[in-house]
Parts: sequence; structure tokens; C-alpha cells
Amino acid sequence: MLGSCLKPEIYIVICASLALLSAGLIASNFLLAPMLRFIRGARGTEAAGLPGTVSSISIIVPSYNEERNIDKKIDTLRLALQRVDVEVEVIIGSDGSTDKTVEIIRSRLKEADLQNWRLLEFVNEGKCSTLNKLVAAARGNIIISTDADIPLPENSIELVVSAFRANTRLGCLSCIPWFEGMNIGSQKTYWNIEDQIRRSESALGRLIVVTGMLYAYRRELFEKIPDGVMADDLWVPLNVLIKGYESVQVEDLRVPYEKTDEQTEIIRRKRVIAGGMDVVRRLWSQLMSTPFLLLLVLFHKVNRWALPVWLCLFLAAVAALMPWIIVGYLAGAIFAYWYLGHERFFRFGYAAISPVLSFAEVLGKTDFARWEHTRKH
Repeated sequence: MLGSCLKPEIYIVICASLALLSAGLIASNFLLAPMLRFIRGARGTEAAGLPGTVSSISIIVPSYNEERNIDKKIDTLRLALQRVDVEVEVIIGSDGSTDKTVEIIRSRLKEADLQNWRLLEFVNEGKCSTLNKLVAAARGNIIISTDADIPLPENSIELVVSAFRANTRLGCLSCIPWFEGMNIGSQKTYWNIEDQIRRSESALGRLIVVTGMLYAYRRELFEKIPDGVMADDLWVPLNVLIKGYESVQVEDLRVPYEKTDEQTEIIRRKRVIAGGMDVVRRLWSQLMSTPFLLLLVLFHKVNRWALPVWLCLFLAAVAALMPWIIVGYLAGAIFAYWYLGHERFFRFGYAAISPVLSFAEVLGKTDFARWEHTRKH
């Protein structure tokens, strides 16, 4: 239809331009990390942040139905705290747990006579609401947030304290997820690319997303998470960066990822994308005033979410130029179905369109705040 309305040469130019544009946007997902490394090299060595002091820390543990995991969490946290020399408080918040989580926590705190440990019980309103309440109750100048279902490495809290002591410009830091021994299939490619981007952003002090299992920030930089928001791992660092502070990941701070597999990660990815889109929408006006940060968000997050759109645009533009290639597309789809098998083929397809499904949820103003455990038991 478009070809019949335009001169052949104009039609070819439009289709070729769309193909090149979409190909470039697809490729930029793989080129972002090298580009950030180039920017880091071009800037040269920046002055190191001045060392500072950390007088007190508050460790907050949002929990919801964690009866299977809370014992190990308390045990590993106690070991990690033996290696720090600052004033510490631990606040565990139960967001309306309906299992034995609260009973187990009470028993452990009483049994071990843990000083400066508290259990707070809330009505069920979601993780981010629980985080808001825990931060409001905390007294430390550094807040360490860690999920209840993730055991902590023995040196984890020590590494967090050391990082904040070394740099007064540091506003937020993250652990690095560790997937050793886990079969996450096609999601391994996603995490390899994500890891390279995060490393490059961190080297610039501009890490825009943290790993929610364990991250920390200066209490005075925390912005209350709005009702309905799910992605605290994006909300917190972006607000820190908007205020002009640095956000990094600590290379030695590696935390084993919760038990997972490819199917679990694909389901989780859709929810994570929807939550991320919602945060970017809410912070758009502030991001507009920080051009470099806005570009990072656009190329690291928004461009990746738009991958299904760019891929469809590329395939359509090429097919418009060379209609016979549609036969090749069909042959490729048949081969992929045969090679991957029915289940993995449709699982891969679901992963490919999940950003579109997530966008539909954001447009529908879905409340993302409620807990939705996607872990594999």
C-alpha cells in the first residue's frame, strides 16, 4: 500500500532508513557497555571522593511469608555483623505475613537476646510500603536493605561500611548477583549483557539500577516510594543520582541469587519490566533536567524494553524491500520450533513480547506494589 503511493526511489529510501534505524537501536543494546567504557577512558582519572565516617547503620529486612528462609537469614546476618565496628540496628518488617514468619522471628530474637534487633508488624501493603515504614523507623545514617530470603556472605556488611567510609560522594551501592550452578537458559545472555552495562555505569559512578537482594544508601537521600510502585531497585538509585551523588556496585560484594531457572526468570522479567516502566514514567520530569542520566535510562532501559518493536520494524522494513525474504522468516521460525521444542519455543516467544505486555499493564495503571513471589522452591 505504501509502495503504491510513493515513487520507487522514495519508497526504497524510507524502507532502508527504517531498517538501518531499527538495526542500530537493536545493536545499541550490545554496544552500550563499550561506549560507556570509552566515555570513562576519555574523561581520564577523576579525583577520588574524600573519605568520610559511618557512625551508624540500619539494616532493614522486608519480609512476607518467609518461614522457610528467615532462620538462615538471621544466622548469616549475625555472622556478618561480627565483622563491623559501628553502631548497628536490625529491623525486620513483616508485611502481613500469614505463615509462621513472625513466630519464628520472635522466637529467635528472644532466644538469642539480640540487642538492637526489632520486629515490626504491618498490614499487608507490599514491599515498597514496608520499605518506607522501615526507613521511617530507622536511626542509622546508612540504610542497608536486604531481602529476607537471601543468605548474606560473611563479609557483606563490612564491604558496605568500607565503601561509604571511602567516599563521601557515594550515595548508593549495590551487590552483584551470583548465578553459579544455576540453569537459567536464554536468560544467561540477558544477565551477561546487563552485567557489562552495570559494570560500565558503576565505573562512571552512574549505576542506575541496583540488585534488590542487598543494596545500601544514605538515609538523607531516600525519597519515599510512591503508592503503587514496585521497583525500589530503580527508584532509589535514580533519586540518588538526580540529587548529584554517585551510585556504584561493589565488585567484591557478590551475593548468591535465589534459586531460579529459565522459566522463573522469564515470568519475573515481565513483572520487573512493568515496574521499571512505571518508575521511569513517574521520574520523567526530573530525568529531563539531568541529560546524561536521561540518556542512560533511555539506552539502558527504555531502548531494551522497545526491542520487540525495533525487531518487528526491522523485519517489516527488510520484507518491504525484499518480499521473498518472508519465506526465509517462515523457514527460520520452523527451524527454531524444531530445534527448541514446543515448550522452549513459546517460552522464548513470551520473553520476546513481555515488554509489550508490561507496557499494557503500565497503561492500565496496574498496582505493582503487592508482593508476588516468583521464586522456585
